[in-house]
Amino acid sequence: MKVQNIQVYTHDSIGLGEDGPTHQPVEQMASLRLTPNMSTWRPCDQVESAVAWKLAIERKDAPTSLIFSRQNLAQQERDAEQVANIAKGGYILKDCAGKPELILIATGSEVELAVNAAAELAAEGKQVRVVSMPSTDAFDKQDAAYMTTFGESAPAGELFKMFGFTTENVVNTAKELLA
Repeated sequence: MKVQNIQVYTHDSIGLGEDGPTHQPVEQMASLRLTPNMSTWRPCDQVESAVAWKLAIERKDAPTSLIFSRQNLAQQERDAEQVANIAKGGYILKDCAGKPELILIATGSEVELAVNAAAELAAEGKQVRVVSMPSTDAFDKQDAAYMTTFGESAPAGELFKMFGFTTENVVNTAKELLA
């Protein structure tokens, strides 16, 4: 696969719970990330989406997959250096004043959750950094116990709670790691 083509996937995330498990393409992400020469991008907002599109258009010798959510995602504030660093696939989106006690790494629609959790932890005096990683194969390295199902059908809020994707759960897990 040394030919430019851009594949666009939508409706990513359990945040579209009412659509059912057929709209939660968890297996598709792994397949795309394992495809030789494939560049896979899962942006968290319009800025990361624009950068991903630009890079996909400029990439003439291999395929690119862009994975978008249908959810309404918050736009993250960035400076020019952060915008430039999006192209590197991962960058510090929110930093702390001192040395971080914890680094939250997230992709796509879960970046907003990580930012909110970091804000709660910072309010409690914790030094937390948030890294947005729109292009990574890090999740491919998880063991089989990491995900035991392929999705459920329920309202988005219920699914986020069911799978542990809540600000409260991220804060509690972070506190356990920091203890």
